[in-house]
Amino acid sequence: ILHNIYPNYQGVIAHLPWLLWLMDLASATNSAPRRRLALSILALLTGSQLLLGAPQALSFSLFAEALFAVFLVWHRRPRWTFWASWIAANLLGVLIGAVQLLATRALLANSTRDHFDPMIGSLMPSQLLQLLAPNLLSRHLPRFACSEPLYFGAVPLILGLWWLTIRYPLSAIRYRTDGGLRIADSGKRLGLFAIILGVLAGWLALGDNGYLYCLQTRLPLVGQFRLPGRYFTLVAFAASILTAIAFDHLLTGIRAGWKASWRQLALPWAVVGVALALAIAFRFAYPKENGSSIHRNYFAGPLFLCGAAAALTLAARGRMVGLFALLALTVVDLEVFSVQAPFWRESLWRGLPTLTEFAERAESPPRPREGRWLDDAFEMPHPAFFGQPVLQGYHGGLEPMKRLNYRTLAALRVSHTAWQHLSRFDKPNPVLGLRRVDELWYEVPDPLPRLYLVSRAQVSENPAADIQRIDLKTTALVTHPIEVEAGEVGSAALLHEQPGELRLRVEAPGRRLLVIAESYDPNWRLTVDDKPMTVERVNGDFLGCVVEAGEHDVRFVFRPPSVLYGRLLSRIGFGIVLLIAGVSCFQMLIRSRRAAGARPPLRSCE
Repeated sequence: ILHNIYPNYQGVIAHLPWLLWLMDLASATNSAPRRRLALSILALLTGSQLLLGAPQALSFSLFAEALFAVFLVWHRRPRWTFWASWIAANLLGVLIGAVQLLATRALLANSTRDHFDPMIGSLMPSQLLQLLAPNLLSRHLPRFACSEPLYFGAVPLILGLWWLTIRYPLSAIRYRTDGGLRIADSGKRLGLFAIILGVLAGWLALGDNGYLYCLQTRLPLVGQFRLPGRYFTLVAFAASILTAIAFDHLLTGIRAGWKASWRQLALPWAVVGVALALAIAFRFAYPKENGSSIHRNYFAGPLFLCGAAAALTLAARGRMVGLFALLALTVVDLEVFSVQAPFWRESLWRGLPTLTEFAERAESPPRPREGRWLDDAFEMPHPAFFGQPVLQGYHGGLEPMKRLNYRTLAALRVSHTAWQHLSRFDKPNPVLGLRRVDELWYEVPDPLPRLYLVSRAQVSENPAADIQRIDLKTTALVTHPIEVEAGEVGSAALLHEQPGELRLRVEAPGRRLLVIAESYDPNWRLTVDDKPMTVERVNGDFLGCVVEAGEHDVRFVFRPPSVLYGRLLSRIGFGIVLLIAGVSCFQMLIRSRRAAGARPPLRSCE
C-alpha cells in the first residue's frame, strides 16, 4: 500500500502470493492434469506480470519464486517432472508477455539507462530505524538515499520477533479437533524460508552499503536496475509470512490452553523499549521540528509497537481478546501509516478530486501560445495528462538518447518549444536567452513551427554544437549529403494525427527538405504519394524527408517490429496455455467420472 503512487509495481507484487501457492500446489499433487492446470495458471500470472510493465518488480517476484523452488526441494521433494513443468510454465509466461518484453528491450537499446548509477537509492543501515518509527529519518536523509517507505507495520514486527523466540516450544502442542488429535504445524520450514528471503532481500536492498548488490550489476538485464532499496518490498513480504505463522501459533495455543512464559515475551518488549528511547533521543536532538512533545514523526511508531506488544501478551497468555486487538491494531496501523500516505505531500486515497478539479490544478502559461513545454517541475498534475505536448515527457529512467542539448535556446527553438515551466520547489534554472514572463514561466523567443520546409541541408557529426551556428529557418542538419534546391521554401500542413501516424499536405516550389519536430526513430515508415521513401534524421533528433516540386501527400507511420512480432508471440503463448489448461480440465473431468463409475452402487435400506 505504501507504493500507491506506482500502481503497476503494486500489481506485479500482488501476484506473488498466488504464484507461490500455485507452485506449492503443483509440487504437492501426484495428478499430472492437476499439476499442468496449476502451472498453466502460473504461466498466465507470469504473463500478466510482464504485461503490467514493471520489470524491476517482476525481477523481485522471480527472485522469490526461485528461492521458493529451492525450499520445495527440501519441503515437498517433488518429482523431476515438476521442475521441467515449472520452467516451461515460466517460459510460456514470458511468451505471453512478449509484446511488452520486446518493446521494452527495443526502448532500452536506445535509452540513457547505461548512464545511470545502479547504486542510486541504496538503503542505508541507519534507515532500518524506520521500522520502529516510520518517519524518524524523514528530514535527515541525504540526497539520492533510498526514499522507499520501509515501515511494514507494528504487528508484523512484534509477531515476527515473538515467533523467533517460541517456534520450537510450540511445535509440541497438541489439541483435539473433530474427535482426533492434530499436531499444530509450527511452520518451521516455511518460517525458515521467510527468514532467508527477508535476509537476502534486505542485504540486496543495502546496495553499495552491502556489496551483494554489486554482483547483480554484473548480470544482464537486471544489472541495469537502480534503486536497490526497493528490495525491501520482499522483506515486508517475508515479514507477512512470519506474521501469519505466528498468528496461527497464537490461535493454536489459545485453543490448546497453552500459555507463553514471560521470558518468551522479553524480545518484543525490549524492541518497544528501544523504539521509545530512540523517539526521546530524536525529540531532544531536533526540538525545533516539533510543535509538541508527542509528535507523530517520533512517537507514533513506538506507541503502535507498545500496543502490539500488549495485545501479543494478552494472546500469548491465553486471552482471545488479544487476537482481536492485534487485528484491530493492524487496521488502524494501515490507516495511519499507509492509507493516509504521510510519506507523500498529499493523500492518494482520501478526498480524491474529480477529473475536472484535477485539470483545474494544472498550471498554464500566462497567455496561450502554440508549442511544447519544457517542464522542469515534474509535479502533479503533469501537462501531458491534459493533452499538452511536452519536450521531455518521460522521467522513468528509460529516456531516449538525444543528440541535442535542450538547455540551449537553439535546441528549444528547433524543437517547437514555446515555454519553460520551472519548479516551485527546486532552485530556479532557466535556459539562457529566454524571456521571463512571471515567477515560474519563461518564454522561448521565435520557436520554429512543428512542420516546415528548408532549402539547405548541412551534414553534421555534432548537431548539438552545429545547431548553434546555422540559420534554423532555412537550414537543417542531416547525417549524409542531401541535394536540395535553393529558393522559396514552400509550405506544409498537418491533415491528420494520431499516436504513431502523421499525414501531411506539402507544397514545394522545388526539391526541398521537410522537417518535422517529432522524435526520430528508425522504425518510422514513410510514403510520399503512396510511394515508399527514406526517412531522414534531421537536426539531430527529428524526422525529415526529401520532397520534389509540386503538391504531395506525405504519411509517416510508426510500426516497430518489436510490437508486431511481440503481439504475435503473445497470442501464440496465450493460445498454448489455454489449450493445456483446457486439456487438463477435460482429463480431470474424465478421471472423476471414471472414479464415480467404479464405486459400488449403494443398496437401499428396506
